[in-house]
Amino acid sequence: MGWILRLRGWRILAKNVRTPFCEIDLLATEGATLVLVEVKFRRRRPPVRPLSHQQADRLRRGALWLKARRRGHDGVRIDLIEVYPSRFWGVWRIEHLRAAVVEEPQAF
Repeated sequence: MGWILRLRGWRILAKNVRTPFCEIDLLATEGATLVLVEVKFRRRRPPVRPLSHQQADRLRRGALWLKARRRGHDGVRIDLIEVYPSRFWGVWRIEHLRAAVVEEPQAF
Protein backbone atom coordinates (compact mmCIF):
# COMPACT_ATOMS: atom_id res chain seq x y z
CA MET A 1 0.00 0.00 0.00
CA GLY A 2 2.96 2.30 0.46
CA TRP A 3 3.33 2.79 -3.29
CA ILE A 4 -0.11 4.43 -3.48
CA LEU A 5 0.90 6.98 -0.88
CA ARG A 6 4.27 7.59 -2.54
CA LEU A 7 2.47 8.37 -5.81
CA ARG A 8 0.51 11.00 -3.88
CA GLY A 9 3.74 12.63 -2.69
CA TRP A 10 3.87 11.11 0.78
CA ARG A 11 7.09 9.92 2.37
CA ILE A 12 7.01 6.44 3.96
CA LEU A 13 9.09 6.43 7.15
CA ALA A 14 8.54 2.85 8.35
CA LYS A 15 6.35 -0.24 8.07
CA ASN A 16 4.97 -2.39 10.90
CA VAL A 17 6.00 -0.02 13.68
CA ARG A 18 5.51 -1.47 17.15
CA THR A 19 4.50 0.75 20.05
CA PRO A 20 3.61 -0.39 23.57
CA PHE A 21 -0.06 -0.03 22.58
CA CYS A 22 -0.41 -1.24 19.00
CA GLU A 23 1.33 -2.10 15.76
CA ILE A 24 1.08 0.55 13.06
CA ASP A 25 1.05 -0.74 9.48
CA LEU A 26 2.60 2.34 7.86
CA LEU A 27 4.19 5.45 9.32
CA ALA A 28 4.37 8.28 6.80
CA THR A 29 4.51 12.02 6.42
CA GLU A 30 2.22 14.13 4.30
CA GLY A 31 3.86 17.51 4.22
CA ALA A 32 4.67 18.33 7.85
CA THR A 33 2.02 15.97 9.29
CA LEU A 34 2.95 12.61 10.75
CA VAL A 35 0.39 10.05 9.54
CA LEU A 36 -0.25 6.62 11.05
CA VAL A 37 -1.90 4.39 8.46
CA GLU A 38 -3.91 1.31 9.39
CA VAL A 39 -4.46 -1.07 6.45
CA LYS A 40 -7.45 -3.45 6.48
CA PHE A 41 -8.02 -6.20 3.92
CA ARG A 42 -11.65 -7.29 3.77
CA ARG A 43 -13.50 -10.10 2.02
CA ARG A 44 -16.48 -7.90 1.26
CA ARG A 45 -17.48 -4.27 1.36
CA PRO A 46 -16.47 -2.69 4.68
CA PRO A 47 -19.00 -2.36 7.49
CA VAL A 48 -20.40 0.95 8.63
CA ARG A 49 -17.88 1.17 11.47
CA PRO A 50 -14.50 0.21 9.99
CA LEU A 51 -12.69 0.02 13.35
CA SER A 52 -13.94 -1.08 16.75
CA HIS A 53 -13.74 1.28 19.70
CA GLN A 54 -10.90 -0.81 21.13
CA GLN A 55 -8.89 -0.62 17.90
CA ALA A 56 -9.43 3.14 17.64
CA ASP A 57 -8.39 3.62 21.27
CA ARG A 58 -5.18 1.60 20.79
CA LEU A 59 -4.33 3.64 17.70
CA ARG A 60 -4.95 6.90 19.59
CA ARG A 61 -2.60 5.83 22.38
CA GLY A 62 0.00 4.71 19.83
CA ALA A 63 -0.26 8.08 18.07
CA LEU A 64 0.30 9.96 21.32
CA TRP A 65 3.30 7.74 22.10
CA LEU A 66 4.84 8.38 18.67
CA LYS A 67 4.07 12.10 18.81
CA ALA A 68 6.06 12.38 22.04
CA ARG A 69 9.05 10.60 20.47
CA ARG A 70 9.06 12.07 16.95
CA ARG A 71 9.28 15.82 17.20
CA GLY A 72 9.29 18.30 14.35
CA HIS A 73 5.85 17.53 12.89
CA ASP A 74 2.94 19.94 12.78
CA GLY A 75 0.50 17.28 13.91
CA VAL A 76 -0.41 13.62 13.94
CA ARG A 77 -3.26 12.01 12.02
CA ILE A 78 -4.56 8.44 11.81
CA ASP A 79 -5.76 7.27 8.39
CA LEU A 80 -7.34 4.01 7.31
CA ILE A 81 -6.86 2.26 3.99
CA GLU A 82 -9.43 -0.44 3.22
CA VAL A 83 -8.85 -2.99 0.48
CA TYR A 84 -11.73 -5.21 -0.65
CA PRO A 85 -12.86 -6.97 -3.83
CA SER A 86 -14.93 -5.04 -6.35
CA ARG A 87 -17.78 -6.56 -8.37
CA PHE A 88 -15.29 -7.61 -11.03
CA TRP A 89 -13.35 -10.80 -10.38
CA GLY A 90 -9.69 -10.22 -9.56
CA VAL A 91 -10.06 -6.45 -9.17
CA TRP A 92 -9.55 -4.89 -5.74
CA ARG A 93 -11.02 -1.62 -4.58
CA ILE A 94 -8.94 0.66 -2.36
CA GLU A 95 -10.51 3.35 -0.19
CA HIS A 96 -8.45 5.86 1.77
CA LEU A 97 -10.24 7.36 4.77
CA ARG A 98 -8.36 10.42 6.00
CA ALA A 99 -8.53 11.10 9.74
CA ALA A 100 -10.47 7.88 10.28
CA VAL A 101 -9.69 8.01 14.00
CA VAL A 102 -10.06 11.35 15.71
CA GLU A 103 -9.51 12.49 19.26
CA GLU A 104 -11.93 11.41 21.92
CA PRO A 105 -15.32 13.08 21.43
CA GLN A 106 -15.90 15.76 24.02
CA ALA A 107 -18.80 15.42 26.41
CA PHE A 108 -21.80 17.61 25.54
